[in-house]
Amino acid sequence: MIHNIGHMWRKVLTLSATFLIAIFLITSCKKVDTTVGSTGIDEAGLLAAGAIDTFSLETYSVLDDSIKTKNPLIHTLGEMYDPVFGQIKTSFYTQIRLESGNPSFGPLTDIVMDSVVLAMRFSYYTGKLSTQKFEVYELNEDISSDTEVQYYSTSTLTTKATNLVEAGAGSITPEPIADAIIDTVSVAPQMRIRLDTTFAKTLITEANSGSTTFDNNDNFKSYFKGLYITTNNTSISPGQGGIFGFNMSSSASKLTMYFKRWETISGVSTLVKKEFSFIIDGSTDSFNSAVLNHAGTNVGEVLMNASNGQKEFYAQAFGLRAVVKIPGLDSIPKNAIIHKAILTLPIQYQTGSAYDVGTLVQMIEKEYEGGNSGIAVGSITTATVSDFTKSVTQDIAPFVQSVVSGLKVNKPIYILPVRSSTSGDRIIFNGPNTTNKAKPKLYIIYTEF
Repeated sequence: MIHNIGHMWRKVLTLSATFLIAIFLITSCKKVDTTVGSTGIDEAGLLAAGAIDTFSLETYSVLDDSIKTKNPLIHTLGEMYDPVFGQIKTSFYTQIRLESGNPSFGPLTDIVMDSVVLAMRFSYYTGKLSTQKFEVYELNEDISSDTEVQYYSTSTLTTKATNLVEAGAGSITPEPIADAIIDTVSVAPQMRIRLDTTFAKTLITEANSGSTTFDNNDNFKSYFKGLYITTNNTSISPGQGGIFGFNMSSSASKLTMYFKRWETISGVSTLVKKEFSFIIDGSTDSFNSAVLNHAGTNVGEVLMNASNGQKEFYAQAFGLRAVVKIPGLDSIPKNAIIHKAILTLPIQYQTGSAYDVGTLVQMIEKEYEGGNSGIAVGSITTATVSDFTKSVTQDIAPFVQSVVSGLKVNKPIYILPVRSSTSGDRIIFNGPNTTNKAKPKLYIIYTEF
């Protein structure tokens, strides 16, 4: 016996990026749960029942120069020549603060300088562990602590001309997974850049001058505005170089002066080991900067001509956003209730690759003003990059419902790494015209009343 449910016509439609299933009438001998696609309606049955139509997704990439990077959780440093994405260079600017106020160094004539070391605790890396040349400069400009002042990945500050790195000490092969050795003691993995001791002597002279520079951190930051930590590699071959992330809030991350001081102990003049550190942590202001160069790559071709993104399209930290447009949404009736809208975007990568895709991406529905903001196209802004399925999947039903109901314009969906301001993450997505088997698709189930 067949009953019309509630004496109303109910229509169920399933769409995909490849197929559009036509509307059909649902009838049943039992009450049907209105939660389509879970317990109420068999989705396989829906697919088998309808006529077929087609529509296409539009995919491409855009470059955003407004990635907010002020006070990041992770500071990035390094250069890399990605064989797909081209060249990327990351640096960072940071204040330093006193470990304690009013330090007593004693006369400079009583001090024998050993070394000055900038230590930075490794957090992650992507790329290759090839040798790079690192440089450190003193800032000429303040990093503003004003919450209304923003810094972006393209922001720069002027510096003094002198590279503070000790001559010959700037060429370093990073070892992000190996413990560092300090005076035969094993410590957490860190990069250690030796600075010229002249730099330390200048600071000690200032401390001994009778000024108030070292009385407190506010005074010190007015005197010493901070550091610019960067790279200067004349060339990096394709497939070489790496981007390194540092946890500067770690107790291991600091600028330390190691020295000996003549002291009289039991009537005997003795050289005593001393050290004084400048701290880089959450109390200091900082920002990451990055330069992307996609010239001569497929990424560059997509940026110049969006139609090239139908084969492959890309997302990358520091501003490269993958874009998906869904022109077929106007075919759904305005009175439809969207139950599911599963967007699946296949990606290209292999487990263990030198180039990191990250574990999470953001999917947001509108233009955003830098960094980690935007309106989620699903119930949350983040979607998981699945190593198992080699894809990113997100239910974007809230977005589709709003568009179908006329509450918002059908704008493009933007996809970018969650670590968009703190990493070298990058993702290659298959476009609709890919030669690979896995293609992007959108699977929608709705009922019409």
